[in-house]
Amino acid sequence: MKNLFYTALIGFSIISCNAQETNSDAVILKIAGEEITKAEFERVYYKNNTEDVTEQALQEYLQLYINFKLKVKEAEELKMDTSDAFKKELQGYRRQLATAYLTDKKKEEAYLREAYEMYKVDINASQIFISVPQKASPADTVLLYDKIHRIYAEYKAGTSFDELVVANTDNEETKASKGNIGFRSAADLFYPFSKAIFYKKDGDVVAPIRTKYGYHIIRLEGRRPSIGKIRVAHILIRFDKAGSEAAAETTIKKLHSELLSGADFSMMAEQNSHDKKSSLKGGDLKMFGAGRMYIEFENAAFALKEDNEISEPIKTSIGWHIIKRLEKKEIEEYDNVVHILKKKISNDNRARKIKDSYMTNLLAEFQFVDKLSMRNDFYKILDESFTKRKWNIDKAAGLNGVMFSLRGKDYTQQDFAKYIVKHQRRSKNFMPKRAVNMLYNSYVKESCMNVADKMLASKYPDFRSLMKEYRDGILLFELTDTKVWTKAVEDSLGLQKYYEANKNNFMKEESAKAIVVTCPSVAEAKTTKKLVKKKSMDEAFKVLGAYGNGVEIKKGNYSKEDEVAISKSKWEKGIGSDVKEGEKVQYAIIYEILPKRQKSINEARGLITAEYQNQLEDEWVASLKKKYEVVIDNNILLSIGK
Repeated sequence: MKNLFYTALIGFSIISCNAQETNSDAVILKIAGEEITKAEFERVYYKNNTEDVTEQALQEYLQLYINFKLKVKEAEELKMDTSDAFKKELQGYRRQLATAYLTDKKKEEAYLREAYEMYKVDINASQIFISVPQKASPADTVLLYDKIHRIYAEYKAGTSFDELVVANTDNEETKASKGNIGFRSAADLFYPFSKAIFYKKDGDVVAPIRTKYGYHIIRLEGRRPSIGKIRVAHILIRFDKAGSEAAAETTIKKLHSELLSGADFSMMAEQNSHDKKSSLKGGDLKMFGAGRMYIEFENAAFALKEDNEISEPIKTSIGWHIIKRLEKKEIEEYDNVVHILKKKISNDNRARKIKDSYMTNLLAEFQFVDKLSMRNDFYKILDESFTKRKWNIDKAAGLNGVMFSLRGKDYTQQDFAKYIVKHQRRSKNFMPKRAVNMLYNSYVKESCMNVADKMLASKYPDFRSLMKEYRDGILLFELTDTKVWTKAVEDSLGLQKYYEANKNNFMKEESAKAIVVTCPSVAEAKTTKKLVKKKSMDEAFKVLGAYGNGVEIKKGNYSKEDEVAISKSKWEKGIGSDVKEGEKVQYAIIYEILPKRQKSINEARGLITAEYQNQLEDEWVASLKKKYEVVIDNNILLSIGK
């Protein structure tokens, strides 16, 4: 068979042969000696193209791919891949990417699916809670452990749950509610808490569990499909700020009447709400779900059926509120929230369980064999010098035994001694045996993870491909920045020359010198139009700026497409007609129609720079195609998709 590749006279050739292998290992492209297989090209092609495979699509993408590979080849020739900055960035990406592979994906997926099921459900529970201080001593913790179990024994003996709540708390609100926490999203509760009751029946009481805050005995009161999440704005009139409950009620009813008459909610909140944090944002609150607000507030918010709907005044324990619905989010599909669930799992004990499971699997896969007697030799030689960071490897002189093996590689006592030297730390309660055991377990895990990390590229083809893509991407970015982006910005003479040669491409369309006025109502639009009638642009802008009442203004030179109020007005001097813009009304005042003209270089600098960059890139790619030989096997290319 004729040799697939031959020297191209002009540096860019296409080979079409009648009989060519079209398997995945066949070479589809060769750039300056580097061979790209059909499988490699197919992977990137299908990753970036979802439409049906056509000859035109293949040829177009091939040219883009060649341009990309030529730039990377040039960066390699310039040895940009040997710089410390490049290596540091690539290594940082590798560490980040590796975490997705160095995990028990099956166990992680199981936790994610369970978390999604919890995300779809709100649960109502009551609890008997015994707080455990963060720095509680072991002795104090044991006392609290015994206490919660005595309480549970009383419950099992027949004492009612509600009585036990009241008897074991000093908090009056907890007593009044009998320990009830109300409906909460099961996914938002601490995982041990949710897990303990999620699979129980209504009325079931679970044995004591431990969270980071303390001990809990929990009774499941009920469950319902999640009500989702909502974002609202509110106006709050507090009892204490108003002077009395009656005064607060009078004020809130007056504000509600004004809102029904068309007053702007954001402005009313800013001027009147006693919730100063939200009033600065027009009363806007963060999105919330079940159990995050006073129950009366929550019920009223979720009762609103449409965005921008306003509630009747509602009362909570702190004051009166008017609520405006801004946005409602129903339960989303799994794929849309999985990234949120992953973050949640990474912040609790499920992350540790996933790591432990992965390590167990690795130890089995790597045929881990250890000899604990070799570890125990260190019980006698790890002394107090370790806590002063002065322990040295000489103390392990004569210890040369094999402690464990991974994939046939032996790890010796001397290796472990070096690990100890690197991981010395101060400790108030030093116990040699415990310290050795902890160090040994850490050493085994770290050694195991190092082996797994080194195997990633050979074990996972997609990891290898992603690393290559990122490597090439860094090189491409750095070199393109030097050759094109920064050069175009800094080359003022070149930019000026390009502008002079292409002036006709940078024209300013006909525009209007105008003021655009946005009003909260038709009535305000009518009033402001009277105020600016027969006034100059500067006079009108000054009058409108001082007017207030929620009127917003801006001025400038606008094309017909820049502003809705201008596009829907007559293209002539004068005050335009009203245009509905959401809940507001907008109109334009046109003072002058400016003719089409050529833009100056300063006016069009951004566009000129972008076009100049395109020219620089085209010239650069053309030079690379002359410098490096490119050979294509067209038959193999066209076999893709068949």
